Amino acid sequence: MFILQTINRAYNNADEIPWETAHEERFDTLAEARAAAKADLREMRRRCGPSAWDSHRRIIPTRDTSITYALLCRGHLGDGSHSWVTGHIECPNEAHETVVVPWPAGEPMPGCPVPDGWASTEQCAACRAAERAWEDAQLEKMEREHE
Repeated sequence: MFILQTINRAYNNADEIPWETAHEERFDTLAEARAAAKADLREMRRRCGPSAWDSHRRIIPTRDTSITYALLCRGHLGDGSHSWVTGHIECPNEAHETVVVPWPAGEPMPGCPVPDGWASTEQCAACRAAERAWEDAQLEKMEREHE
């Protein structure tokens, strides 16, 4: 079971949000809780405009569980794998990873840690190294052109 906690006012990211005063709705599945959170956000944006943020709602489990993240490397610039037209990016190594993170009862959803061999949750270490090499080559080229 999952609880959607909602605070019915906006808070700055630096504010301490009083979650103990939150309105709570219970759901049998995470998908149901996420759908309710999205519906609440849509309604808030309808009332307040598209720049409204959702730092005042969260989902917490009622018992210890886990969350699974499926990571796909987004490739790197400079190798022809990135298309600005289609937004399609490919990793030459087709790097992917599944990360299972414990999610303790009563806690907000944990973020995904950066797995070993990855530079971030969106890019493998090999693609980041290739991207840095490409960036360095571009900088050297620009410096030579402006000498």
